[in-house]
Amino acid sequence: MNRDAIAIDQDRLGEQAKLLYKRGDLSVWTKKLTGGRLAIGLFNTSFQLRDVSVDLSRVGFMNSAQLRDVWGSEDLGRRSGTFTAKVKSHGVVLLIAAN
Repeated sequence: MNRDAIAIDQDRLGEQAKLLYKRGDLSVWTKKLTGGRLAIGLFNTSFQLRDVSVDLSRVGFMNSAQLRDVWGSEDLGRRSGTFTAKVKSHGVVLLIAAN
């Protein structure tokens, strides 16, 4: 019963997630949300812990974004540039980015 995950799924815009990039076993997906927010999924389908990165300016946050870790229910603060997370084998880090 993760409220953030449910909110992403039931967002009124009804947009589907889109592949931003895929490099081997790593991929980044984004989904536009209401209020100018964005869901960002960092995926690792390899058998090892890997770093997965997303350039926040490439997804529309030119100066910075307030990030929230959906699975951890934790605010990560305001970030700019490239955000990198350690993603477990066959895991995903799910974020919500906002202005």
